[in-house]
Amino acid sequence: MSKDSNARQAYTIVLFIFFTTSLVESLVVSHLNAFLPVYLHQDLAVSQKNVPIFLALSTAIEFVLGLPLVPFWGVWADKFSRKWVIARSAYVEALVFFMIGASHSVVMFVISLLFVGFQLGNTGVMLSAIRDVAPAKRTGFAIALFGLASPLGFALGPLMGSFLVEHTGLGLHGLFMLDGVLSAGTGVLVSALFREVRPKAPPQGRTIDLALRAVSRVFTSPRIRKLFIIFGLVILGRQMVSPFIPLLVIHLHPMRYGQLSAIGLVTGTSALAGAAISPLAGALGDRIGFRRVLFVSVLVMAASFFLMAVSQSVLALAALSLFFSAANSINFAMIFSMLATTLSDEERTPALNLVYVPLYISGIIGPILAGAIARTDLALVFIAAGVMALIGAWVVYLTRTRTVVMTPEPRA
Repeated sequence: MSKDSNARQAYTIVLFIFFTTSLVESLVVSHLNAFLPVYLHQDLAVSQKNVPIFLALSTAIEFVLGLPLVPFWGVWADKFSRKWVIARSAYVEALVFFMIGASHSVVMFVISLLFVGFQLGNTGVMLSAIRDVAPAKRTGFAIALFGLASPLGFALGPLMGSFLVEHTGLGLHGLFMLDGVLSAGTGVLVSALFREVRPKAPPQGRTIDLALRAVSRVFTSPRIRKLFIIFGLVILGRQMVSPFIPLLVIHLHPMRYGQLSAIGLVTGTSALAGAAISPLAGALGDRIGFRRVLFVSVLVMAASFFLMAVSQSVLALAALSLFFSAANSINFAMIFSMLATTLSDEERTPALNLVYVPLYISGIIGPILAGAIARTDLALVFIAAGVMALIGAWVVYLTRTRTVVMTPEPRA
């Protein structure tokens, strides 16, 4: 039976729904990531000395609460309902942003972040649904197009958000409330327009057993462990730096007027560059090897971190952020390509379902480590991140000849 016969809805409609959902999610999250230092200091009266530690804790808490639920979202979606697992993410996201927008104290802001862990876990489910409804000859195109939504949202978000706050009088509280409305809108979009698509063979058994089985498959496989360690080390530097780039912009542009626009310039345009270069890197990886491209990309990221530490202007920082964002996008693309080509069929599915575990662990360790360093000197955060990136490049180099590419057997 072909995949098309099981499709309950035109794949173009499903792609539109999920592209919009992912775009909005990235856009609203980018507002929080980019403008959080300003929000903490100007709106919640956190002293400049304490902003770094609040940045670190607010970033890490999202991953601390989300990590235990990672194995469950895919199981719940396949066992019960993909539609409501995806819609759940949008509605919880709306609640989080409504609470952040209504926060006038650090306590209420922290309480709002406690719900973020229940917001995560929708991307893999959307990808599974797209694979099930798209015609076989259009699956790659559909997934590639869906993949553009997130970087596009992260690029547009800071630029649009800074304009709205600085030129319309909306304010950051109003911006976050608007983000809540947009998130709720995507929840309604999924609930009303997406028709449930069930997997051909829904998992049987208790949810906890299915989740633990997936975790066991991942961490008992030497190949998966090796790739996950590489992934974690490569992105640790990124997780250290990302929350503190807006803080570095503020340091270089201390005047309040135009501050958000400067943050938008640095974080928004760099994200767009990353989205543009990733497909080119994929083609290069096919020709010379994913690990070689990854090695060079991590070195470029390390160099960008070291140079950020001594940046003297917003424009210089924006230029370096272009290199960082491009390298970061290439790193993700190469890691995913290595997972897809170096694992057996039995290893690949659980590995892809749990692929963000290294991201979550690095998302806990990186910001906390960076927050402690930033209280001494902000520039040291970027130097430390550069060192971490070099360690990651060293591990990639050491494992360059030890991975065997798995070629799929021809189908009958």
